[in-house]
Amino acid sequence: MDPATWSWLTCAWLIETSVAGILGNRLDARATDVWAQGWQAFDQKLRGGGRAVINHDLAVAVHRAFLLAQRSLVSDCLGEFTGGTWTELGINAPVALPGYKISDIEWLQGKLRQVKADIQKLEKGNFENIPTQALVASERLFQADQELGDEETKRSLRAQLATTVFEQTAPVAYRERATAERTGLFERLSAFFAFELKTNPSVQGLFQDQLLVQINEQLIGLSAQPLVLDELEKALKEVAKDLPAVLASIDNLELAIQDLGKSVDEVGWLVAQRTDELIRVAITHTDDLAQIKLLLADVLIELQSQHAVSSTVALVKTNRVREGPNPFTYGPAVSPEGFYGRRQNLADIRNRIGGIEPQSINIVGLRRNGKSSILRYVKGRTEEFCSHDKKPLVVLLDLQDRRFHQPSGIVEGLRRAIAKQTGAEPWASATNDDPFEVGDGLETLRDTGYRLIVMFDEFEAISKRLEAFRDWGDDWRSKASSGLVTLVIASKRPVGEIYQTLELTSPFDNVLSTTILGALKPDPWQRLLQAGGLSANEKQWVDSLAGKLPYYTQLAAAMIWQHGSVDLAHGGFAQQSQQRFEELWRELQPLERSVLQCAAKPDSQQSPCATTETLKLHGLLQTNGQLCGSALSAFVRQQP
Repeated sequence: MDPATWSWLTCAWLIETSVAGILGNRLDARATDVWAQGWQAFDQKLRGGGRAVINHDLAVAVHRAFLLAQRSLVSDCLGEFTGGTWTELGINAPVALPGYKISDIEWLQGKLRQVKADIQKLEKGNFENIPTQALVASERLFQADQELGDEETKRSLRAQLATTVFEQTAPVAYRERATAERTGLFERLSAFFAFELKTNPSVQGLFQDQLLVQINEQLIGLSAQPLVLDELEKALKEVAKDLPAVLASIDNLELAIQDLGKSVDEVGWLVAQRTDELIRVAITHTDDLAQIKLLLADVLIELQSQHAVSSTVALVKTNRVREGPNPFTYGPAVSPEGFYGRRQNLADIRNRIGGIEPQSINIVGLRRNGKSSILRYVKGRTEEFCSHDKKPLVVLLDLQDRRFHQPSGIVEGLRRAIAKQTGAEPWASATNDDPFEVGDGLETLRDTGYRLIVMFDEFEAISKRLEAFRDWGDDWRSKASSGLVTLVIASKRPVGEIYQTLELTSPFDNVLSTTILGALKPDPWQRLLQAGGLSANEKQWVDSLAGKLPYYTQLAAAMIWQHGSVDLAHGGFAQQSQQRFEELWRELQPLERSVLQCAAKPDSQQSPCATTETLKLHGLLQTNGQLCGSALSAFVRQQP
């Protein structure tokens, strides 16, 4: 059996389950005949002449969803068997929880590596690697009417699908979870295929123009409302409704696409090429919409560049092949485990929020200089900043997240976070607009010994909805002054400067101290690159190109790790960094641009000034007044 037939059978099962469910809810028993006739007509067109491209696209989409379903199942089992004390590549020896065997964990780790390798092959176009097992005979899907809703039939189909991932050595617990109702392999497959249906134009077109047309022709005869693609997607998600983590990740990914100012249709062809990577990021950062958006933007920019330029970089064999995942991360905020340096900034934060009397602080850094990463570090390592006896409650709110586009959303986000950490609501959601109720709730927290630390990321976002936030700062300054909250505000410019730009009087001037994120110090910069196994020559190349700015260091290191060849890495860096430099340039003030352009000239000598010193603090200028890295210098010289 060829791969397209395998995926056709799998798809038949998916669509039979969802469409039959829709029709069963909307129509009488005649709906079954409508579905069967529509599917048979669709099947004839699908397998008829001239449909090879669509067959291929459908097979890839179904199999990708199947592999993602397997990976999520294996990952869940590993987390359950080990309590999370494992590494995806099996480098460290896992620890089995009571009732589980090390041999089971090793099998799962091997399975995870295999599935990841299969996903990579599929994404690279190695379609021949799709397995050819038959899941079910097509006739099985079109038996007597009464069997379509038979639970025993569904269980049989679910078990047959699960057999495709079974091996003789598979752990019994894994087998049980693969066939479990509501959370098994089929439900996971449905969730991921729903995302394919949402983002893959080829698959959308196939069902919209073929399957639904055939079914709706029959429905017209029944004077029934036509089926639409959204119903198909919702029905697939309904099958997987008991998998909240998977569905929340997919929903957040769709939300991130919309928040970037794109519709799913506009970027569908791009998303379809990098579905695995995006799903992985969404699952890793399920509740961190800002990080999903950052990486999504990076992926879209990269793919758009590749599409426009038709780069051949990926086709050239690298000089030095490395195994395993790329350890360098550019785009999303780094995890606390991957955080390096910032010792002075961390000390500034610790002394403010962890003192006997807590005080607020403003973390200032230009675009992509690590503000989100340091906030994530503080939240993940709270004990380093505030002792346990002070009962710290840390709440991180990203003001780019549309949930917090209004002050009322911020109050609700704060309420939910407090309730999640303490187990009790500080006030009822119905009283979010009542300042007395909110104030009383915050006072109760303070008086019972809790230290509430509220961290705001992307503070500049208030400028997009200025009317809603005009008096908001005064309220929060009052809360901070009264000891109800301790504020940690991350922004590109000092908060006072932001308010001045908005022609408002800053309410925060005397409650916030400032710490500025600049370039990395030599020691943590060395540790960062050493952790990725870069050679001395490679580190020298990274330093020369990117200086010690964290984002560009990670980007350059990622390129040299990926390509091995300096020439190829340089090309990849140039492609990725161009738009980032343009974003940075637009946000600089005219005088700052002028100082940088002067510094980019050969043998430049500048008189000390406040702007020069500020640019040094931000890391764009080195202590000797030269620009940070040859790439930035080359970009600045190109500016008019």
